[in-house]
Amino acid sequence: MASEIKVDTISENTVNNGVAFGQPAKFKSYTTSERDSISSPAAGMTIFNSTTNQLNVYDGSSWGAVGGGSTSLATILILGE
Repeated sequence: MASEIKVDTISENTVNNGVAFGQPAKFKSYTTSERDSISSPAAGMTIFNSTTNQLNVYDGSSWGAVGGGSTSLATILILGE
């Protein structure tokens, strides 16, 4: 499964080489059951979980909610490199 993020604008004013999006980022939506049936998700894969209404990221061994403990947006950006 290929993933891509379209970046319309990269701002020169971003901090720590961050990327500024011209529009809000939109993640593919899955229910928890659909998410759990994804075969071989890549570390850093990020989805919107429509069952819990939260972003979920795969850390290489399990799914976690963004901001739900050990997973943060920084984790997504690092794993997604």
